[in-house]
Amino acid sequence: MKIIVMGASGKVGKALVSQIKQDQDLTLYKALNRPNESFDGADVVIDFSNASCFRKTLELCCESNTPLVSGTTALAPEDSSLMKEANIPILHSTNFSIGIALIKKFLKEERLHLQKGYIDIIETHDISKVDTPSGTSLSLAENFEQKNVSLGTPIARGEEDLVISSLRRKGSKGSHDVVIDLEDETLTLSHMCHSRSAYARGALLSAKFIITKESGFYTFSSVFQPNQSCSLLF
Repeated sequence: MKIIVMGASGKVGKALVSQIKQDQDLTLYKALNRPNESFDGADVVIDFSNASCFRKTLELCCESNTPLVSGTTALAPEDSSLMKEANIPILHSTNFSIGIALIKKFLKEERLHLQKGYIDIIETHDISKVDTPSGTSLSLAENFEQKNVSLGTPIARGEEDLVISSLRRKGSKGSHDVVIDLEDETLTLSHMCHSRSAYARGALLSAKFIITKESGFYTFSSVFQPNQSCSLLF
């Protein structure tokens, strides 16, 4: 599989390049930081660049009919619309760790039982992370549709307030805690990433998945559907 990595000099981009070079079944076709070259000849593009590059990256993928896996965050609503209207297979996710995907799967399946009580999402990232709160925190919060999302604890907090607390600490690889107060107990779903290789591994799983698909919009959770093989997932 011939792969173009967009954002190759970024933290996840470097981890991607390293993993591709170690896998004899994968070829690093191009390592780019800006979408200023044709994507012709590649089997897939994996994009971990930034929002300012995203639309051009998507345009070049459409021109070359190349599937796209994107982990770029802080996108505008218009960008989401463009992805869903594109004539190529596209997979986008705010987080490519398998652990976060499993937490999302649990929250989606059990969401009817988890709408009451006080709920907090606490996330920690490196001080260099631009967007606050993280896209992952916002996507986790989407499972609690009966709550009002508050960035920080309001002065008069009610049970209807889902509070996202964002910490930025030097060297953090990313962690998320979902704390749910039930009637007489507290449920905490916790995930900590020890290396950005976890995100790279998830992106490569997604690349193997997306090159087999028809045009359309997919998410990382699509990779975990029951009809996917264990060899693809693990």
